[in-house]
Amino acid sequence: MLRGSSWTAIARDDARRWAVAIGAHSDPLEAKRLATIAHEAAVETRTVSATLLRAHAPSPASSYDAYLDLYGLLGGGFGFREIVRPDDRHLMPPVQKYAAMVPTLALAHLVREEMIAVGASGLVVRAAYRLEGGAKSSRHIRNAALDLDLMDGESLGGEFLRCGASIYRRHAALKIGVGSYHPAGTRFTRRLHIDAGARWRRTCWQYSGDTRVAHPAIAVLAEGL
Repeated sequence: MLRGSSWTAIARDDARRWAVAIGAHSDPLEAKRLATIAHEAAVETRTVSATLLRAHAPSPASSYDAYLDLYGLLGGGFGFREIVRPDDRHLMPPVQKYAAMVPTLALAHLVREEMIAVGASGLVVRAAYRLEGGAKSSRHIRNAALDLDLMDGESLGGEFLRCGASIYRRHAALKIGVGSYHPAGTRFTRRLHIDAGARWRRTCWQYSGDTRVAHPAIAVLAEGL
């Protein structure tokens, strides 16, 4: 893709949707080479590439599903109807906010893959772009956040929390935010919040009801990984 005077290349792999990466350069071949290098680095380290923080701005006529599909982020467990549907937790974002979802949805694919490896059958997108509910500074309002739930009946809350801690530890470069929701002192959760690229630095938290826990379980677990 030519954007101004720079070419943007996307290296994607439908077997590892989370490993998608971007390269940009005035030479299209060099852009492709840079994207390939970033993709290979993501696969080797099992981290979402920080190049996704530079996802291209869509044209005003772009559709959201076509935009996400360009990065290979639809399918493999997260179809478009998981992200956008007729309720106030899955709204259609304005076109200028499309790009914010790219690194976060890539993270969701990585979380899903790692949970399937420990026995989960999938994850549910409980919230995506939303305008009401939550904090005034909610990253959902920016279209940079997803809430992910375990499937009904699956008792993998401990594994889910450890997965969140591992994702948090490995992704400082994404300025990641990871939150969990469960009683203080417990080491299991059925819901994780993830966001990327919308903070000053990597952040984690835990809520027990409406109370923010002083020492989040994700931080404690991440120290031991």
